[in-house]
Amino acid sequence: MVSRVAQLQNALKKKRMDWLLVSSEPNIRWLTGESNLGATVIIPAKAEPIIITTEFERMRLPTGFRPYIVKKRNWWREISNIVGRGRVGYEDADLSVRQLQQARKYIKAKLVPASEPITKLREVKTSDEVVKIKRALQITVAGMEAVRKALKPGITERELAAVAESAMRRAGADWFAFDTIISSGPQSAIPHMGITDRKIRPHDLVIVDIGAKFDGWCADMTRTFCIKPGPKERTIYNTVLKMRATALKKIKVGQKAAVVDFAARDVARRLGLGKAFIHGLGHGVGVDIHESPSISEHSKDRLRPGMVFTIEPGLYFSGWGGVRIEDMFLLTASGPKLLTKFPHRLIP
Repeated sequence: MVSRVAQLQNALKKKRMDWLLVSSEPNIRWLTGESNLGATVIIPAKAEPIIITTEFERMRLPTGFRPYIVKKRNWWREISNIVGRGRVGYEDADLSVRQLQQARKYIKAKLVPASEPITKLREVKTSDEVVKIKRALQITVAGMEAVRKALKPGITERELAAVAESAMRRAGADWFAFDTIISSGPQSAIPHMGITDRKIRPHDLVIVDIGAKFDGWCADMTRTFCIKPGPKERTIYNTVLKMRATALKKIKVGQKAAVVDFAARDVARRLGLGKAFIHGLGHGVGVDIHESPSISEHSKDRLRPGMVFTIEPGLYFSGWGGVRIEDMFLLTASGPKLLTKFPHRLIP
């Protein structure tokens, strides 16, 4: 954790900032190793970082951070007393308009938007972080395997979600990285469709998008199943697999993320299915389920070694259904390393 603080302090010096206020739960988790502290972390360009919280959390405070216990909830006044004047970075991707107004009311220092330094540092995972992500993914795979075995005509989406979540809990999940997605039949044409009591039918496409959390780190995977697929279901499924394979050939260190997205998208376009691919190809995964890099048409990101991200092409057709296949990868000097250990099979 100290090395992360040191990295942030180097970034502050380069940007000529005296302090950085870290307020978002994922970034505090990334910095301290603790969740739900109800805290704000103050990183000075020099000296020991400070963690502001209440007496309620004193026993859980991490080492390496000077505790600053407040009795009243007006933290902006307390923060103002600590930082004084100078240039203070804040998480512009996290603070609400109201919070920023309160900050400006009390803090006399110059407030500078500064989400980028942490975002960039979080892009590249350490070996310890990769181990935790892999464990979260192993737990997620256990959930997917349970769904595969339970998927029979007549079972409901809600029942399948319970199967997945129960299996992940038993396998060691601390919690879930996001709300489980089980969408079937025509509802699978909606990428983030909520779970319903709809009963699965033999010819339904069934999208299963699940993810576990382990020690604060997330996993994400999607499979599409069909108990009795017809020619169209098989064709669309194989097209999505081709989109995936084509994109993987473009992944390498230094590559533009938009180029990888284009490779998958171009497969669909050449088949007249371009309008059916309605989301980006992938995203980073870490302490947040969606984080940098963004692998999409308009992304400005470049791929770096140590990044962990999803590749998840999909095709969706209103009134009929959709197919999405999602795997996680670690980028190494020799190319992408598949982390998701689960087969691609349309028939469960």
